[in-house]
Amino acid sequence: MIAHELAHKVAGHGPGYWRVLRRAVPECESLRSELDEMGRRVWLGDVSSAATPPR
Repeated sequence: MIAHELAHKVAGHGPGYWRVLRRAVPECESLRSELDEMGRRVWLGDVSSAATPPR
């Protein structure tokens, strides 16, 4: 997600990062667990399982 990379003008994934991300993607908190799981799968190389249909 491009918003994730843009939010990294703030280092790490602390409160400042989430504040910036919420400005770009207001629903990011409700998507957080889905995004965490997708990121974990991509990081581990399980890309086929990470694909989800767009909302």
